[in-house]
Amino acid sequence: MYKKALSYMLALTCIYSSYNYQNNKIYNINNNSHVNNILTQHGAISNKPMKSAVNDNVITDISISDHGELFSLNGSGKLIIGKNVKSISSYVFCDRNITSIEVSKDNKYFKTVDGVLYNKKMTKLIYYPSLKKGDTFTISDKIKNIEEYAFNNNKFLKNISIGKNIKNISWTSFDGCKANFNVDKNSQYLESSNGILYTKGKETLIKYPALKEGAYIIPDSVKKIQYYALDNCTGLTELTLNENMEDNIFNMVYLNGCTSLERLHLPANLKHIEFDYADFDKDYYGGYNLRSLKEITISDENTEYATYNGALYSKNYEQLYFIPAGMDKLVIHENVQKINTFLCQNKFTEVKIPETNKNFVSYKGVLYDKDMSEIIIFPSIMTEYELPASVESISRIMNDFSNYPEAGIIYKYTQMAGNVTSFTVEKGNKLFSAQDGVLYNKEKTLLYIYPAQKEDKKFTIPKSVKSIPAEAFVDAHNLEEINFSNNIKRVYTVFEGCTSLKKVIFNEGTETVCVYGSTCKDTPLDIEEIYLPGTLSVIDTNNYGISKNVIFYGYKNTGDEQFATCSNMPINSAAEFIKQCGYKFKSLGTAPKAVSNTKYSKGKNTIKISWKTGSKSDGYVIYKEYNADLIAIKKINNSSKHSCTIKNNKLKGVKKLYIRPYKKINNIKVYGRRTKLTI
Repeated sequence: MYKKALSYMLALTCIYSSYNYQNNKIYNINNNSHVNNILTQHGAISNKPMKSAVNDNVITDISISDHGELFSLNGSGKLIIGKNVKSISSYVFCDRNITSIEVSKDNKYFKTVDGVLYNKKMTKLIYYPSLKKGDTFTISDKIKNIEEYAFNNNKFLKNISIGKNIKNISWTSFDGCKANFNVDKNSQYLESSNGILYTKGKETLIKYPALKEGAYIIPDSVKKIQYYALDNCTGLTELTLNENMEDNIFNMVYLNGCTSLERLHLPANLKHIEFDYADFDKDYYGGYNLRSLKEITISDENTEYATYNGALYSKNYEQLYFIPAGMDKLVIHENVQKINTFLCQNKFTEVKIPETNKNFVSYKGVLYDKDMSEIIIFPSIMTEYELPASVESISRIMNDFSNYPEAGIIYKYTQMAGNVTSFTVEKGNKLFSAQDGVLYNKEKTLLYIYPAQKEDKKFTIPKSVKSIPAEAFVDAHNLEEINFSNNIKRVYTVFEGCTSLKKVIFNEGTETVCVYGSTCKDTPLDIEEIYLPGTLSVIDTNNYGISKNVIFYGYKNTGDEQFATCSNMPINSAAEFIKQCGYKFKSLGTAPKAVSNTKYSKGKNTIKISWKTGSKSDGYVIYKEYNADLIAIKKINNSSKHSCTIKNNKLKGVKKLYIRPYKKINNIKVYGRRTKLTI
């Protein structure tokens, strides 16, 4: 539980590493000038955000607190640390793209040698840049400590030689590092064998080289596995645990990202296997991205666990704990009562279970609960799928995302139906329907899933559709153009995996547009055109998921500064927001300016409101705020009319009204920003 909680906190810390606590003063390291910006505890920016800038590949978006702690940096290239930096946050180098580091000669706390960062006394190695070229590196005998994330995600190192005096290594020091290790034979604290790093006497496995290929039998001397020791070891094909693990416990999260691992052998005396079910650990394949895992074995003498057809169960087979995603066919034990796995994509052609099982049933290769109301396990090889009439829950075949838009992060959890080309629904189903292979609710007001492998290049969402899950189009890699229904007021959409997508059209009637691209900042989606509606009020886009080559087409003066973007950052206009994010904006026209001098007077049964026009318009819409939503209650199709009367029965409990002008541009009503009137 401790490691699980720590892992969760660590993930969040990396996500929010750009933010600090309320009332800290923020400075630019390079010129030490005060930046007028305050950040809240929750990461939401209460004033204008800091702007990033890159000058000759030098990182300039760097911030320190008023007591001299470097706590934030963004960008890639060379990092220059000024004389006033006294300390560095533990996570500031987590997942960064730095080529080298330079420290001011006047700095009393840090120094660099050949672009590598140390403390002033050269007893601590703080950070070896992830993009520093060179395939070998020797850590000096002077160094005693290797700090957190010191070699995080290094891209080039193949061999690291460790001096004899290294005593302390953080559990994150070599996270994502692919190098082999060679420890000085005179070291009293560490040793290496075949490129693998251990503590002296091989009692703790510190780091297994990520690219080291083949099988690994953990030595009998090893009692403890460091948290990231096996993480993302893509060359590892087979792993055998020994009988001497500390407390006889093993955590499956240790194997996260071991994409080539085919076989896992567990010891007879194993008492407990920890499974981290926290959402952020789900990945593209069965738990922890073990996409090639075909078999788990354990001795029959083990008193807690058993295996059946390669999957891991409780000893009595009543609970199914872990399913290898790389098997061709999954056959489940007849005793199973509960399935604990969070299996995602897999390589199954079918899932079978004996008819004698009282809790689950297999029908046409898919596993359901006994009454076939819920999909439990879906074979990912399946290309066409018909929902039975009894199905009520499809959550297992839908994609899912966890969004942290305020930090520009989207975590992806891909579910099982990644190869489907077409959905159909059996006659009699009361909740779902299908049209041209796309899955909807019965009334077609909700679009659930657009098949990832559907071959169509263009798709126009039916006008009946009013809402869409953010992940509906994930991995639809053949789609080149999407045209959204004008009945969808709020669009939050993720185009992860839509690699052919070039054009996205949001039509009049849509008020909120939040567009997210790839979850990998190294491979942004190369969308060419995004068309924004004249009714737009709220907009957001993650700042790295879509290529900067995209052109946003829209109208000036749209957007609303009184309503935040999806990431709670206030905007003056959609056009300005797009430009601030580094994208190109092409105007289709200019919306009228917001009205001013709003007034009201109350009568016996009515309320009269008036305003002064901001610029030439063709009419106005009056909204009331109700349950955190805005509802149009009056439309005025007369540009010369600057007042209206509203009956009190329409305003019961209402405290705020909004007036919004519009203007017809090429027969499209384009709306300016709203003006608030408190009554």
